Amino acid sequence: MAILQDTTSVYAAIGGVALTYAIISFIVLPYLAPSEKYLRSQSWVGMKKQVFARFRAGMSVISSTPQLMLEGYEKYCKNGKPFILPQFSRDPFVVLPADQAYEFLSIGDDRVDHETVGRESIAHKWTVGPGFENSSHFDVVRRQLTRKLPLLTTDVYNELVLSMQRNWPVGKEWQTVNTYPTCMKIVSQAANRVFSGKVLCRNPEFLDSSRLYAQAVFKCGALMKLIPDKVQFLAAPMLTKDVKKHFAICKRIATPIIEERVQQMRTQGKSYQPHNDVLQWVLDDAFAVADTEPHRLTTDWLVRCLLLLNMVAIHTTSMISTSTIQDIYSSPHRDEIVAGLREECTRVLATSNGQWTKEAVNNLVRVDSVLRETMRVSSLGELGIPRIVKDPAGITLSGGIHLPQGVRVAVPSQRIHTDGDFYPDPLTWDGFRYSRPREEFLASAAGSDKADAARLDKILELKNRAVITTGDDFYSFGAQRHACPGRFFASQEMKLMIAYVVMNYDIKIDGGRPKPFQFNGASVPTDEAEMQIRLRQD
Repeated sequence: MAILQDTTSVYAAIGGVALTYAIISFIVLPYLAPSEKYLRSQSWVGMKKQVFARFRAGMSVISSTPQLMLEGYEKYCKNGKPFILPQFSRDPFVVLPADQAYEFLSIGDDRVDHETVGRESIAHKWTVGPGFENSSHFDVVRRQLTRKLPLLTTDVYNELVLSMQRNWPVGKEWQTVNTYPTCMKIVSQAANRVFSGKVLCRNPEFLDSSRLYAQAVFKCGALMKLIPDKVQFLAAPMLTKDVKKHFAICKRIATPIIEERVQQMRTQGKSYQPHNDVLQWVLDDAFAVADTEPHRLTTDWLVRCLLLLNMVAIHTTSMISTSTIQDIYSSPHRDEIVAGLREECTRVLATSNGQWTKEAVNNLVRVDSVLRETMRVSSLGELGIPRIVKDPAGITLSGGIHLPQGVRVAVPSQRIHTDGDFYPDPLTWDGFRYSRPREEFLASAAGSDKADAARLDKILELKNRAVITTGDDFYSFGAQRHACPGRFFASQEMKLMIAYVVMNYDIKIDGGRPKPFQFNGASVPTDEAEMQIRLRQD
């Protein structure tokens, strides 16, 4: 009996120590942390005086982010002050005013962590796994893809045409298609012509599973964000089931192609004829560092690399392309816009001997304008470019805002994009908002004087409103040193797609602009939204 009592006392003591440790580690120390003191001193949105106030505020953000962002932006950001946006099971965001955001984004990586929040958004630890701690797989895009765009334009266009004919098999009669799923298939095939090569990009099973892999990763990430870090391991096996399934399918299909290339590169030496695609460039890099990073030559790593590039590029490009088509064909000025786009495409093609070249695509200023306008109005999310301050001394911006170590910071990108101080009539989708000033200037007396230096300055200024250009009033492709490295390729692909659509199809969208699906600050097209389509009749 005494032994039992002693054992009970020991367990009670251990339990007391464990409980004390838990309270100190998870409640007391975080409460006393400088970042937590800072957050308590700031203005919050969505926070009410009630029991479990922060938890309940985080719950409300899941469905009310747009309303809370509008409230905070108007009340605080417009007056030069930051505000705090709560998050569910995550630390809240410090949302910066517009006049301080661009400065913050210019701060170096030694003081600001630009990766952690993004990794959390896709549950990187559980979905992607080890081997991708750095961004070497994206360095290829920075170094190679943009530089080789002129050599890829024809391939991308031809693949777009093949994929549209496959996914929109229409004739002279109106047919109904689901816009987003078919756009994603079209974009996926064309992008994979550059990413994975000619064989894989035409394999329907590979394209379907690479797309479903990405959807499963994003879904897992969205759900994992609602689960505290310390218990995610319990949910991970179930939530990553589809991720693993579609990875296995892609690996099965891609393995023979990857292994064949690796074998040829090892045995053929200088006689090897390299492919002109991202897979080849990734292999080149992997061979160059094989001694120090042998994992980069494994099939597992190479397939994950292809799927990650697909995930990052194809979903965003598909959503923007879908939204642009929806904006064009649901606009009250649809006929005028389509006519203007067709005239430009016909004229530009005529000057390039009927071939789409990089230079010809660059001259599609109206097509460029409708894409940028859609990215401005129909943003994919309320918050942009999240960061974590890691400088132990914190960061003080020129306007006096101090951000201590550990706080999460974000830009109110959608509010900036629809702020009347930056854009007249900001809530209206005006397809030629960016191209009209440029064309009007070139047609004016000042624009006709080719020797006038001021004219050239003006043209360069107007060219800086292109879709690939980032700035303090346009954050869709990021900003500063971490602006999206693939935006040049994405822009070319989307412009080629929109050009082909307006030149070859008639489209109707009944019932106005389809509403996107909104969740926890994200805003994406729905699979159910439809359009009617037929071959062009005039």
